[in-house]
Amino acid sequence: MLMSFSTVLFSILIQLSFDGSESYIWTDTIILNLLSRHWFYATAHQPTFTSIQWDAAFLLSHKEIHSYILSGALVIINTFSSFIFHGLALPVILIMRDSFFITTHSILRLHMKYLFCFGVKLLGTIITSFILRRHLMVWKIFHQSYSMKL
Repeated sequence: MLMSFSTVLFSILIQLSFDGSESYIWTDTIILNLLSRHWFYATAHQPTFTSIQWDAAFLLSHKEIHSYILSGALVIINTFSSFIFHGLALPVILIMRDSFFITTHSILRLHMKYLFCFGVKLLGTIITSFILRRHLMVWKIFHQSYSMKL
């Protein structure tokens, strides 16, 4: 139900944001960025080390097969799947808008805008940590959030 709601919301916002200029790509990129953060929390993840879901590491393990690389990859995919999925879905914006003029340069610019949105969030976390550097909550919340955003 949540997935269909966010898909409908994304479709409505894309249709409302089209004005024929370059600003619609920023709007759509910001929407996808916010949806990726939303799905990170909707899948019961938190930006702390103690809440990493380690059960994903043992998903494909057997008694005679032990692969630390596969286990680590499964944990990373489980944790950051919403960001990976939304990052791979970015070219859909270009396909929906300009189906005839899609180049690798436009896809690269779109991904750079997506990463810029994460950079703004990271900068906000750094500034907040700097302002609250003497507070004990920095080491419990902001430092772990900063590490997850890196």
